[in-house]
Amino acid sequence: MDLLVVDRSGVDFEYREFLVRDEVGLDLDWIPWGWVGEVVSPEVDQRLRESVILYDPDGLLERARGFVSRNFRKPGRVEVRTEGYLTMAEMYLSRASSAYTRRDLGTAVLYADTSLMPLGYTLMDVAGIPITRGSFVWGLRRAGERLRRLDLYREILVGARLSKLSARGVRDLRGLFSGIWRGVVEFFMENWFVVEGLHDRLRRDISYLSDTALRGMVLARVDEMVGGHALVEATVYMRSWLLPLLEGYAWVVAVRRGDKFDYPSLLRVVGGSGEGNGVLDGSLLVLGLDSLEEVEVGRGIDGVRSLIERVRGDRRGLIRGFVG
Repeated sequence: MDLLVVDRSGVDFEYREFLVRDEVGLDLDWIPWGWVGEVVSPEVDQRLRESVILYDPDGLLERARGFVSRNFRKPGRVEVRTEGYLTMAEMYLSRASSAYTRRDLGTAVLYADTSLMPLGYTLMDVAGIPITRGSFVWGLRRAGERLRRLDLYREILVGARLSKLSARGVRDLRGLFSGIWRGVVEFFMENWFVVEGLHDRLRRDISYLSDTALRGMVLARVDEMVGGHALVEATVYMRSWLLPLLEGYAWVVAVRRGDKFDYPSLLRVVGGSGEGNGVLDGSLLVLGLDSLEEVEVGRGIDGVRSLIERVRGDRRGLIRGFVG
C-alpha cells in the first residue's frame, strides 16, 4: 500500500520509509508541507490526483487535490510537469557526458540510460498515461500509440540496450540483483558510523533502501514480471532500483575515505571500495555494462542527446495536439 504523508517538521525534501503492519507493506512517501500547503508542487500532481484521502483534519489535502483536479490536464500545467522531466533527463545526460570525458565508460552509459526514463515520463504525461516505476515499458508503449509516436517508444528502448532478453537470462540477473542489494546493505551496516554522519536526506534514503521487507517486495514484483514474460519491464525495474543503491554505496565509500563524491565518478568509486562483495561486477552485468567500447559509448551518448532534443522540440506541438 502506497501512502502519501505530509511532513510538517520543516524538512524541505521528499523521502521514503517502508513499514510492515499486520503483514501489509506500507510504502510511505513523505513530502514537505510547503509542497501542498502553499503553491501545489507539480511533483505531486499525479499522486494527489489518484489519492484517496484518509486523514486531513484541516482540509489541506482536499484543497490541494481540488486544485490538481481542475488543472491537471490544462496545457500549461502539463508543460510545467514535462519541463521538469526534460530538465531531469538533461541532468543525467550531463553526468553521462562528464563521465565519458573522464573515461569512466560504465558510469557514462549508466547515466545515459537513466536519462531515458524521464524522457519517457514526458511522453506519458502528454498522453495522459499514469506514471509508475513498475510499468514503465507498458506505459511508454501506450503513450507512443496514443501520440502516434511509436518511433520514440522504439528509440528509447533501443537506446537503453534492452534487446535479446530471455526469461532464463533475466532470472539470472534477478539473482545477481538480489545479491548486490544484500551486499550493499551489509556494507551500510558495517559502516553505520559513516552513514550516521551523512546529510539527513541521504541518510533517510539509505535507511529506506536497507529495509529487508522492501527488498522482498521488489523481488516479488520482479518475479511477477518474469512469470508474466514482461522481461524488458523486469530489467528496467531492477535497474531503476539499482541506481540509488549504487549512489548510496558510493557516497559512503567516498566519505569513509575523506573524499568528495561526484556522480560522474560513480562506478569508479564503487570499484575502488576495496570490498570483496562483488557489488561492481554484479552491477555491470545487471546494467548490461560488462562489455563496452569507447567509440560506441560516445555514439550512444550522442544518440540520447539527439533524442532528448527531438522530444523537447516536439513537446509543445504534442501538447497542443493532444492536450488542447
